[in-house]
Amino acid sequence: MRTITAAFFASLAAAAAASAPASDPDLFWHLASGAWMLDHGRLLDQDVFSFTRTGATYQTGQWLGEVVLAFVYRQASWLGVDVLRAVLVGAAAFFVARATAGVQPHIGWAAVPILATILVSRTIWGDRPQLFTLALVPAVFDLLLAVRLERRPRLLWILPPLFVLWGNLHGAFAIGLVLVTVFAIEAVLVRESALRRPLVLALAASVVASALNPAGVRALAAASAYASTSGAYIVEEGPLDVLTGPGVVFAAMLLVALGIALTLGGEAIARRIGAPVLWPVPRRGDPGRPRPAPARPRGAASGDRRRRVRALRARRRDGRGGRGPARSGSRGIPRGRARRPRDRSRKPAERI
Repeated sequence: MRTITAAFFASLAAAAAASAPASDPDLFWHLASGAWMLDHGRLLDQDVFSFTRTGATYQTGQWLGEVVLAFVYRQASWLGVDVLRAVLVGAAAFFVARATAGVQPHIGWAAVPILATILVSRTIWGDRPQLFTLALVPAVFDLLLAVRLERRPRLLWILPPLFVLWGNLHGAFAIGLVLVTVFAIEAVLVRESALRRPLVLALAASVVASALNPAGVRALAAASAYASTSGAYIVEEGPLDVLTGPGVVFAAMLLVALGIALTLGGEAIARRIGAPVLWPVPRRGDPGRPRPAPARPRGAASGDRRRRVRALRARRRDGRGGRGPARSGSRGIPRGRARRPRDRSRKPAERI
């Protein structure tokens, strides 16, 4: 059911993305760079387009994404670009819906954040290599949720080859490394012995795999520096303006999430939806973990004491004495022999 729900929302997002025109002005630069690499059979390592900076060292962390865009354009023209955009946006919506349905199975409630996320992501549907990051971030997040909540550590072997691909498609692969780091730290904090070691190893392997690109480890430093300064110059990578449509939707989602968190509290939300990333507390039902004692209402202890006293008195009336099988106790009656009832009609013998 979760996969069907995710496929439904993915089809909606893909249809909306396919109907949108190509409007990103950087698309032509990416197409030209990818076409040059396809024609020359090597990476574009120097500036060949400008007049004043011809021959200057040129490095890009998205060479494979540009090659894919140029190849698709050569094969199917603008229709191919539209189809590629629809596929990547649909993939992003699929994994967002799948992750959301994993913690909220009711499709009515899950539809609200899923549709809101699709609307907010509309600002980064430009035809550029960042579309690959748009699809890969929710894919990695859904995989990590499956590992943590469903206890499937074998899925972590997918991460290293995925980061090899991501590190060459777009420079924002650092976002995926941050996600893996958060899950690994959470596993250490809550002492999840079954997941702590696999997650830490997966993080180390992912870092090494992401360095398998033409820039090597410098790509990670470049991605970090770019993320710290790009918001001031690139509109879609800066904070959302609350006066715009996507900004209003994002602000509403944030306020609702904060209201729910303040109302229920971290532990209540963690027990309800299993959100280990946000609140590192033991979830009910975890094997090998001590379960928290349920809260007892006021007066429950005194009520239990009264019930035990009544039960003890009842057993004594039945001749059991409150402990074990019927026995004589201190009256000197042999065990197993019934007590003779007292004849109250007789008068006690007079003393001489």
